[in-house]
Amino acid sequence: VYLVPVGTVAPLPSIGGPAVVRWRNGAFEPDSVAVRQGGHVEIVNDGALHHRLFTAGDRAMQLHLAPHGADDLKLGAGGAAHVYCSLHPSEYLFVYASRERYVGSVQPDGTWSIGPVAPGDYRLMLWSPSADGYVRTVRIWPWTVQTQRLRLEPEPN
Repeated sequence: VYLVPVGTVAPLPSIGGPAVVRWRNGAFEPDSVAVRQGGHVEIVNDGALHHRLFTAGDRAMQLHLAPHGADDLKLGAGGAAHVYCSLHPSEYLFVYASRERYVGSVQPDGTWSIGPVAPGDYRLMLWSPSADGYVRTVRIWPWTVQTQRLRLEPEPN
């Protein structure tokens, strides 16, 4: 989930800390994450096995996760990256690096947050491995907390 400004907004905020993804019980948690372009994802191995992760295509890179260790996936360019484990092909992670300044990841329970956000009008956008597109226009008011509800339904066959 990310916001695209409509018109002029306040100056760019700092990037902040990394998004954190954990490998445990044979899977990445969460299995998809969004960060801002130039940010990074810390991948933590909570298991006792070594993992060699890689991405393919334009952002080819490798990471090595020692048992109970961690490594950083740095995302200089915007766009999507699909991270695979070479030893366990059923383990994968989707990472989206947004070119926009305001980005948030959906949690396993379906909630998400973006903030703090400068007041103004924005297009609320959604990215997932199977969808990328406009959702709705929202107005962010100064000094408020706002709630937006989204319902995503599969396309009919």
